[in-house]
Amino acid sequence: VVLSQDLDANLQLGLVWARQNQFRFVMHPSKTIAAGVSIENPQPFVGSAVVLPDSFPAVEVDAGSTPGAPSPYPDIIGKVAFEPEMGSLHQHFEAAVVVRGFRTYAPGTNTSFSTTGTGVSVGAVIEPLKNLVLIGNGFWSSGGGRYMIGQAPDFMVKADGSPSTIGSMSALGGVEAQVRPMTMVFGYFGTVRIDQNIASDNGTPIGYGIQDSTAANRSIDETTVGVNHALIREAGHGALHLIVQHSYVTRTPWSVPSGTPASANAHMFFA
Repeated sequence: VVLSQDLDANLQLGLVWARQNQFRFVMHPSKTIAAGVSIENPQPFVGSAVVLPDSFPAVEVDAGSTPGAPSPYPDIIGKVAFEPEMGSLHQHFEAAVVVRGFRTYAPGTNTSFSTTGTGVSVGAVIEPLKNLVLIGNGFWSSGGGRYMIGQAPDFMVKADGSPSTIGSMSALGGVEAQVRPMTMVFGYFGTVRIDQNIASDNGTPIGYGIQDSTAANRSIDETTVGVNHALIREAGHGALHLIVQHSYVTRTPWSVPSGTPASANAHMFFA
């Protein structure tokens, strides 16, 4: 429902989306309500931070470089949106659910396993005053991490080859103010939280968040402030905008080497 005013409009922690093929069916029972369902190209994403069992064929999942990994059926998403009529002010509320299927195969035992990932999201864009917009959305899932900015894993694989979904959540809060006809100021705070899920493979730790695996994030936070100023904007001719943005990102892994900071941070400036 919102892309942000960031210089790269889709890259803000807290946003939930994926660029993929889909078939979408939407009905409008009234002027203010829309309900839809989509089937989306699936992707069993584990990423490079999940440690797989030694005997498990990594090509069965997307470890960060296998976009063609198979799934038993497409991701299924249902959504309802409501936009009440309130004069010149615009309001938007929505809720959605996602259902995903995962299947793995263990060649050593000739056994197939399957599990289901689910998630729910709610969001709102509220205009309490003219030219002032408040934004909020949240996504909670077990097995829906691929849809989060920050690349949370969908699942880990146990020693027997069976998948186990990983819990994760993503949230965004923000404000956008059109302070002048050609100038907007904006600010957002986004966060991603990822659960730990570990097991043992003949005494070797596997899964997400194991000891000494610094790639497994426990949390990522991003605070962004910026200005979007239209230098030129004329209908029929186009526009020229200047965007200045500052983002502060904090990353906290599940495990860090002894004697090192518990988290890392970075200031990022864009123009």
